[in-house]
Amino acid sequence: MKNVKYGLFITILLSAAMIFAQEARLDGQGKFFRSTPESQGISSRTIAKMIRKMDQEVDTMNSIMILRHGKVIAEAWWAPYLPETPHAMFSVSKSFTSTGAGFAVADGKLNIDSKVIDYFPDQLPKKISDNLKKMKVRDLLTMSCGHEKEAPASLFEMNRCPEDVAKIPEDWAARFLANPVPFEPGTNFRYNSLGTYMVGVIIQKATGEKLPDYLKRKLFDPLQIRTPYWETSPQGIVKGGSGLFLRTEDMAKLGQLYLQKGKWNGKNLLPAKWIEMASSKQISNKGNSNPDWSAGYGFQFWCCQHNSFRADGAFCQFIVVVPEKNLVIASTADYDNYQQILNYYWDILLPSIKDQPLPEDPDAQTALKTVKIKLLAREGKTGSIVRFDPTIQSKILGAKRKYMIYYPSGYITSGDTYPVIYLFGVNNDQIKPFWNDLKKGADQWFKDHPLSKAIVVMPDDLKDPAGTKGKNLCSDYIQKELVPHVEQAWRGKSGKENRSAIFLGTSGESIDPAIFRASYSLKDLKDLPKAIESVQ
Repeated sequence: MKNVKYGLFITILLSAAMIFAQEARLDGQGKFFRSTPESQGISSRTIAKMIRKMDQEVDTMNSIMILRHGKVIAEAWWAPYLPETPHAMFSVSKSFTSTGAGFAVADGKLNIDSKVIDYFPDQLPKKISDNLKKMKVRDLLTMSCGHEKEAPASLFEMNRCPEDVAKIPEDWAARFLANPVPFEPGTNFRYNSLGTYMVGVIIQKATGEKLPDYLKRKLFDPLQIRTPYWETSPQGIVKGGSGLFLRTEDMAKLGQLYLQKGKWNGKNLLPAKWIEMASSKQISNKGNSNPDWSAGYGFQFWCCQHNSFRADGAFCQFIVVVPEKNLVIASTADYDNYQQILNYYWDILLPSIKDQPLPEDPDAQTALKTVKIKLLAREGKTGSIVRFDPTIQSKILGAKRKYMIYYPSGYITSGDTYPVIYLFGVNNDQIKPFWNDLKKGADQWFKDHPLSKAIVVMPDDLKDPAGTKGKNLCSDYIQKELVPHVEQAWRGKSGKENRSAIFLGTSGESIDPAIFRASYSLKDLKDLPKAIESVQ
């Protein structure tokens, strides 16, 4: 009898080991297989407790997905965020850029010990310092390029919205190379988003492909990640250090690839040696009081407590990988207390993880589902913003033209594209008091009159220059310059069927309404809500 029980015990252990040893697989829709938390050694009650605390204590969580042993055991979205919603990655983008470097190394097209200046012979400053000469690609990857400060108008400042790209109008690579290098490269950790941009440029030069195209072949297609949106510099090169938009499950796929040491579907997609280097301490970053910001830095990955590592983006975007627990957590948010969110994982989730499956708990699983149904995102740190006076250089009008822009709440963190409403006449005497009213400013007005996900562009008051009667220069400017600019720079949906116009007073008489799907004219500002509704 004892032998029977012993044999049964061994069988259970072997079965558990087989379950836990499985490599991640995707279903016919390119999604991870789902499993109950208990079958993977975690209680549904623990996960429900954690999600409930996050909902109560964090201003704005947007999503979370937890994988153990390659299976999704829990996932939650805070409305209006959905599984298919692309989300801003901010600096999580850096880890994807680093992964591109790993593929280029594996392909024999890049040596990370090569000198940075060798890739930019035509963009170097007149005086090349000794430290700049020493700078290697490796130093860019480890945030140790030798800068004391990032180049002015760094990419971090440009995480907020696309028109900030204008803050670095000249070549970004030249701006980086002209920045002083007071420290010997490889010796001093200094977070540097523009340095990651340089990695992306170098990958393009080394492979002959733009980074998104290269990653599509090497990473996105094998992992069945939809070709993502990635913001670019004025030179048309992806930001590298930011600007990428992905779904939460796409984030989890990168984490799982790294957890599996580069293996995917039984193949070595990315060398394990690269994974080990990228995810382990390559340089010290001591000096921060938060333990997860002083445990070391790899190749665009942060080392964390519990022998784990993470990809990390502004406003609490995380891909957390805990190899010892065979655990991946992908989460998005619009929050500013990074350690608080990580502590939920360390203090609540990790201590509860068991090495064997737990008994199924239908009541706890129902409770977890109940918690998820009630989740609702509140307005976060990157909510709706009105940006005043961006400019566009018009060749047709021979001058810079100002415009104002409003994008809907959630725009910054979303990778969606939006229809565009052009509101002409925003700077005439009739509308100026509206924009300048302190109690009911533009941003508050749009909150009081919510749009159904539309970008509103307010061009400067336009009149054809004297002596150009009949030439319709303003109409040409709108159609040939402003509209394409907005649709490219602001993720506006392209095509006539996706744009409308509202003409306030006499403004815009020379603009051809045929380029818009719908138009509306109004004489009084009080009719603006009705006008916006009519052109939706």
